[in-house]
Amino acid sequence: MRGDSHTGAFLSGGLDSSLIVAKMSRLSSNTLKTFSVGYNDEKYNEIPFSRIVSRYFGTDHEEFIIEPDFDVFLESASFFDEPLGDPSIIPTYYAMRLGKKHIDTVISGDGADGLFLGFRTHYLSSRYGEIKKYMIPPLEWLTGAVAGILPQEVKWRIFFENKTPEDLFLTRGIVFNAHLRKRLFKNWVLDELLREHFSEPEIYGTSTMNSYSGTLSGKMAFLTFKSDPDDILFKIDKICRNLSLNVRTPFLDTRLVEFALRNVPGNMKIRGSMTKYILKRLATKFLPKELPLDRKRGFNPPLSKWLRKEWWHNARDILMEGEDIFFNKRYIEKLLNRHKSFLCDEGRRLFCLLMFKIWEKNYFNGERL
Repeated sequence: MRGDSHTGAFLSGGLDSSLIVAKMSRLSSNTLKTFSVGYNDEKYNEIPFSRIVSRYFGTDHEEFIIEPDFDVFLESASFFDEPLGDPSIIPTYYAMRLGKKHIDTVISGDGADGLFLGFRTHYLSSRYGEIKKYMIPPLEWLTGAVAGILPQEVKWRIFFENKTPEDLFLTRGIVFNAHLRKRLFKNWVLDELLREHFSEPEIYGTSTMNSYSGTLSGKMAFLTFKSDPDDILFKIDKICRNLSLNVRTPFLDTRLVEFALRNVPGNMKIRGSMTKYILKRLATKFLPKELPLDRKRGFNPPLSKWLRKEWWHNARDILMEGEDIFFNKRYIEKLLNRHKSFLCDEGRRLFCLLMFKIWEKNYFNGERL
């Protein structure tokens, strides 16, 4: 907050950004500028929670409702000179564009989920370990049999497989597992990936995780922190640079990162069903009591709905246009049809493919969408 630049905060209404605003409001003698984005879909809209925090701290608050505008999505996707399959680029772009109208530097709450285990994957992996302890052999056989008949695309299939909590944590973020990659890629791509040792990211993630001795919570924090610069920080950096907006992430201050990874035990990060336990205890001192802290909606848009409705024709045109040198078109068409007919939610897979095709056209083929 030091310096001559006009500084504000992105306020999602979640725990992390709300704590940032609480601290900033104590440090500043001026009215703090805050920004929120949301959706008309109540299931995904966090603006009511950001209003609670804004009123409590008396900030000058700006809001924007995101519509499923495909052209704006193309504009934000074109910022990335390598494909990034993270749907949160959409609200991040809108939020930063809104902030750019009023400030030079935005303070972000990014990084806290990785350091203090706030992602849903962290919670599921920790609970999975507890469940596995009570699995008796007949029940283990039954879950294995169920896994054998479920399609590879089914999101919750992994819970019926004979996995460790570490396996669950590593594979939950993989959109196309080894079986699906064989259906998606053309043979020459599979051969190339195998030759370059890129065909099994699960294996390399496992070796990285196993090299870190410690508890499950320690391993999850370590690996999440290792991967964040390639996703969350990369995403924010690319968007802010293109908008000529500075971004600061206090949770990633070196001293706080070292403290979180070395000194905060796992039971102060996840306790029972509560993630980010230590931050939620902190929140009782600083945040309004009416702000619900146990919710976890994430920051993604109603992507699956948009891909079935407003984005359907544009997405299908891009994914199915012309010959494809990397992917098997018949498999992509199958994903599209399954998603459109509600047989399976393929929103995340289709989004990843869409981001790749946009990158391919913009940076590989030199076209502009």
